[in-house]
Amino acid sequence: MQTKNFLDRLSLSTQLGIAIGALMAGLIFLSALSVNFYASHRLQARIGNDLAVRATIMRKALDHGMYERYRDIANFANMHFILNLEQASDRQLASLLDRMKTSYPLYSWIGIVQTDGTVKAATGEMLIGQNVSARGWFQEALDGPYVGDVHDAMLLAGLMGASELEPLRFIDVSAPILARDGSVLGVLGAHLSANWLRDVRDATQSVDDLESQRYFMILDEEGKVLLGGPFGEDYAGLESLKRARQGKSGFLREVVNGRDSIVGYHATEGFRDYPGLGWVVLSVQTTSKVLEPVVRLQMLIAVIGLLLTIVAMILGWLTARRLSAPLNKLRETAEMLGHDTREVNLPRLFGNRELVALSQSLRALVRRLQRAEGAVEQMHSQVESRIAEKTSELQAVNQSLIELAERDALTGLLNRRGLEARGLNLMTEMQETGGDLSILLLDIDHFKAVNDLHGHLVGDKVIQAIAWQCLAVARGEDVICRLGGEEIAILSSSSLGGAMKLAERLRKRIESTPISVESALVSVTTSIGVAAVAESDLDLMTAIARADEALYMAKRGGRNRSVLYVDSDADLLSAS
Repeated sequence: MQTKNFLDRLSLSTQLGIAIGALMAGLIFLSALSVNFYASHRLQARIGNDLAVRATIMRKALDHGMYERYRDIANFANMHFILNLEQASDRQLASLLDRMKTSYPLYSWIGIVQTDGTVKAATGEMLIGQNVSARGWFQEALDGPYVGDVHDAMLLAGLMGASELEPLRFIDVSAPILARDGSVLGVLGAHLSANWLRDVRDATQSVDDLESQRYFMILDEEGKVLLGGPFGEDYAGLESLKRARQGKSGFLREVVNGRDSIVGYHATEGFRDYPGLGWVVLSVQTTSKVLEPVVRLQMLIAVIGLLLTIVAMILGWLTARRLSAPLNKLRETAEMLGHDTREVNLPRLFGNRELVALSQSLRALVRRLQRAEGAVEQMHSQVESRIAEKTSELQAVNQSLIELAERDALTGLLNRRGLEARGLNLMTEMQETGGDLSILLLDIDHFKAVNDLHGHLVGDKVIQAIAWQCLAVARGEDVICRLGGEEIAILSSSSLGGAMKLAERLRKRIESTPISVESALVSVTTSIGVAAVAESDLDLMTAIARADEALYMAKRGGRNRSVLYVDSDADLLSAS
């Protein structure tokens, strides 16, 4: 009998094979959707949090770095030598500025400007005699320390070889030079190269960031690019920028440069008395790069699912043929009813082997489906393990970057970690070449009285001024470190005689140079212990201990003196 129903024209084996294949495909499709949803959301959250942390790290690096530059110029302007602006010769001022630029090569130009706006002295003798009274950094500095946003070079562009392909851009930092009575003698101005932003960015990024297409963008207060894109391009419409301006930090997903991206954001906040410039740091990674592992997993699931579907359809067809045999027998028997007297009734199919086999086959099919789901879960677990491994590697890189900080925040000198690292290299060089190496340990006399009388803020400024005196007297290759409190160590590749001369020059300079702090002069003296670094020393701390013993003797001998440590059995030599 013919039928119009399409399914009625298909055999049981074909229908069962198609049904099993469709069931398998549906389960795999739902599993793929679940894996995609779970893995993509988890991965986006992890990468987003990492990008937010990176933006915060970059923000802190910018704020702390600009604070150091801001305090550099303010401290330079308060140095006693500059305060004697009217008595100092132009050659002396130019020499001092050149030394300052050598110590801090990030400054492209440093100059001293008289109150009428005329440049009196400058590094490289650039702009001497020119009038800069119309410049904002000069006008603002007459009222107090000032820092300005990134801008293109104007007067210096031609003098320093700027080109259209690579124009010069500066960050202005300036401070007033005050007389003892508080009147303004002039302005100390500096142009910090905008390449400093690139240096901070490069120190924060890793090779893995470049390979993973993670990058930083730094936008100014108006949303224009300072770094990470065409300079001055407007990104004011970004939602991440708007949230950062509201004081928020975190991450979100939005389109950047026409590409769907995950963006971590954090606005700069300033640091201590540095007010900040309103910059916004964006840490960006394209979503396609973030979801690459998920896409690969989807492709793998699709291939495995297709293979499993084909195999399941073949097995279903074979199983259905076997299952249809007793049904065919039933059909044949039914057809014979009424024609063959030997067939008096239908055979009983309940509880026979065919039904048992059918039951076993169905259970086997379920087990195969469970194994397929188990394979998907195993792959899912492997993806999570890989994501956790990558996240751990990123955290290790961040931790390494944090541990690289070797600078004292107050003075800009090396801290103890930096001294130990460089001291190890110098000790190794001394042992290999047989040269000399000495350690000077300086301590400010009666420093507690300075803090008690003037306050800790003035005490900090005294420490900063002493640090600059050390930089001014020491040689370029000497290693200067703030050990903590008011103690400063100088590691010099010189003999004990040379080290004692250096100690005396430094002690006398500090004694004869009052420190101007808040329109007042603070006079301090120092005691210095000097010791040689021996080849037998296990580490630098051994030599520092000897220098500390000599410093102790200098304190007991009346302070304001330099004492040389000879050995544990000989007397200590003193110079005052």
